[in-house]
Amino acid sequence: MAVLIPVAALSAPVMALDDSYQWSVIGGTINPPQPWVSTTSSADGTKLAAASSSGFVYVSTDSGLSWNPQVSAGDRHWSAITSSADGTMLVAAESNGFIYISADSGLTWNPQVSAGQRAWRSIGLSTDGSKLIAAASNSSIFTSINSGAIWTEQVASGSRDWTSVVSSGDGSNLVAAVSNGSIYTSADSGVTWTAQDSAGQHRWLTLASSLDGTKLVAGADDDFLYVSTDSGLTWNPQVSAGQRAWKSITSSTDGSKLFAVADTDFIYYSADGGMTWAPQLDAGQSRWVSATSSADGTKAVVASIDTAIIRGVLGDSPETIPSDESPTDNTGAPVINQGEIPVPDLIVPLTPIQQLLSVISTPTVLSSHPNISDSQKDDAADSRDTAMNQTAATGDGSNIRSPADQETATPAEDGGNLLITSAVVASGAVLATIAYLLFRRHPGDN
Repeated sequence: MAVLIPVAALSAPVMALDDSYQWSVIGGTINPPQPWVSTTSSADGTKLAAASSSGFVYVSTDSGLSWNPQVSAGDRHWSAITSSADGTMLVAAESNGFIYISADSGLTWNPQVSAGQRAWRSIGLSTDGSKLIAAASNSSIFTSINSGAIWTEQVASGSRDWTSVVSSGDGSNLVAAVSNGSIYTSADSGVTWTAQDSAGQHRWLTLASSLDGTKLVAGADDDFLYVSTDSGLTWNPQVSAGQRAWKSITSSTDGSKLFAVADTDFIYYSADGGMTWAPQLDAGQSRWVSATSSADGTKAVVASIDTAIIRGVLGDSPETIPSDESPTDNTGAPVINQGEIPVPDLIVPLTPIQQLLSVISTPTVLSSHPNISDSQKDDAADSRDTAMNQTAATGDGSNIRSPADQETATPAEDGGNLLITSAVVASGAVLATIAYLLFRRHPGDN
């Protein structure tokens, strides 16, 4: 079950109990909310991209403050997305279609016809964007050494049910995982492959790699996380993380800071290369499906298939999303209807005062009500404005509407009346309390 939390209620940072990462929702400007499947980040964490399993690719250039759908890429069933270190080159794969590449941070996209139409599952990219690796179900692995201009089928990899691939920073060391099979490594950009039997055969779903390709982490469905510190030659299960339905792992470039997410579970964090793990309790449980991070691991972005995107920042002073900003779309027009963000249960439990203030400050309680028409929502907003103008009147009465003006504000019908009445009563109660506290006289006052 999802809850709706107004943007204004998230202005205060959410503190992590077991670490200094502080989490906040950053996907609030995306409307309608999307069933996310994959995310990616530039090295500095400012340029982000998220792919929907049924929709567009969305791009942010301001650390998630605002998001723009990349219409030129098309409305598709995306399965994976990755980014160069500077965020200029983006590569997105369709679950049953082509691979698409953007060389201008997502503004324009081109299908990679030479790689063919396949059931693409995962893609990897060198930091400079020159070397690529892509894996599909029941197919060989494909690679490119010229930024996707030409793709080569690596027959030596074999036709397998590939689920995940990762690349070292220079694109020479590659790792690929097979569902109900082994983990394979390549030290020559994908020309030859070796099965790493020490990892065992599991239902592998996700991989992560350090920049040099020596430190690796693998996750399987209903299983442990496995760690390798010798480029995949040996693997050790990390019992402290538990057996879970692992969906995605991301690593800092040095391999020390790791985030792993599981379905209907918490986000798990390791600060020691995967030796120990702790849940990020204040980020809440959800159907987490993808995790990405900045190169130094101080910024992480996690997406849920249940439509939420949240961001964790390491440090004493979290970067928060100003509630009074007005994000714009590709045409420069303001993004509307940004007040409510679908967020999984327990992500940000609101205090009673936050709940009260959210009713007063945003009319968007009505925006997703299935039984209230658009005209009724507009009427409800007008009624709310009338009440707020009257309550906030100045001493000379300049902000009080005339009786004639008030008559023109038709109240919403049915459920709208009840919601607006509640908002007016709540606003009056809070303002009266504030006035009492500010102006009450104490004994001895002049």
